[in-house]
Amino acid sequence: MEKKTLRKRNNQFAIRLSDSELALWNSKQSASGMGKTEFFLKMLKSTRIKVYSFNESLKLLYNELRHIGGNLNQAAYLVNVDRFDVAAREIDAMYQEFMNMMNKFQKFIDNPMINATIIEVPTKKDGD
Repeated sequence: MEKKTLRKRNNQFAIRLSDSELALWNSKQSASGMGKTEFFLKMLKSTRIKVYSFNESLKLLYNELRHIGGNLNQAAYLVNVDRFDVAAREIDAMYQEFMNMMNKFQKFIDNPMINATIIEVPTKKDGD
């Protein structure tokens, strides 16, 4: 009776790619000098993926940005009716609002708020 070789990796994984995605995969895999399985495993084990759920927190930031847009229209009107001093104060206030909103947005990107997930696989030694 023939002795069967036990394979460490006995599961297959299939995905569908567009032509451009396949070209990108082939380009990166080829440039790595690794085989397809080795390249995939390296990617799998050492990649950090952030998944953001755009919930109410982000909707609030979007509404703040829309509010700033409305203020910009008011400032443009003031400039058009030669009320430069009032327009300058409005623009200064808008700038402060905008910077505050951008800081909130950057905090969201750096440290996702509620309902956000970071998928991170601890890096293991090759072959694990």
